[in-house]
Amino acid sequence: MPAAKMVRDLKRRGVDIPYPTLRDFARRLRPATRPTPEEVRFGTVPAKQAQCDWSTVGTILDEHAHLWQAILWPQVRTRVNATLSHYTALKLHELSDVNPEETHITVPRDLRIKRARPRFLVVHHADIAEHEIVFVDGLPTTSIERTLRDIATLGNAVVLHDALRDARVSNLTIPPELTNV
Repeated sequence: MPAAKMVRDLKRRGVDIPYPTLRDFARRLRPATRPTPEEVRFGTVPAKQAQCDWSTVGTILDEHAHLWQAILWPQVRTRVNATLSHYTALKLHELSDVNPEETHITVPRDLRIKRARPRFLVVHHADIAEHEIVFVDGLPTTSIERTLRDIATLGNAVVLHDALRDARVSNLTIPPELTNV
C-alpha cells in the first residue's frame, strides 16, 4: 500500500502522521531483495508458454496497528523514540489482567508536540535509558522493571498488586523498592 494512501487511511481514523515520516518508516521495513527466478521476465513465442503477474502482499499494520500508530505519532521531522509504557506495557508483558482503553507511550522529557493528540493516546514525558527498552512483538516497550516502576507512580494499587503477583509467579525480576509491596 502506498504511504500516501496509508496517511489518508490513518487520518480518517484520527491519527495525524506526516507523510514523510510514514514514507521513511515504510522504506526501512521494505525488504531490499533481488528478483527471484519467478520474477525475471523473458519473452516467448505466442501460444508456447503462459505467464502471469503475481506478488506477495504484506502489511506493516497487523493486530498491533493501533500500537504502531501510537509509536509513529510523535515523529515529525526527526526520529523520536516513543516507547509503549504503563498499562499498555503491562498488557504486552502479560502482567495482570489490565485491558487499557487508551494506548500509553513515553516520549523524551523535553519533547513538546504542538499538533492534536489522538483520543486513544496517553503521552507520558520521561527519559528512558536504553537498557529499559525491550521489544515485544517488534514494538519498543518499557522493560518489566521499568513498567512496574511506572505503574507504581500512577497510584493504582490494585493493578500494581496484580502485576507484582504475576511477576512473582513467573519468577521475573522485581525492582528492589517494590519487593515489599
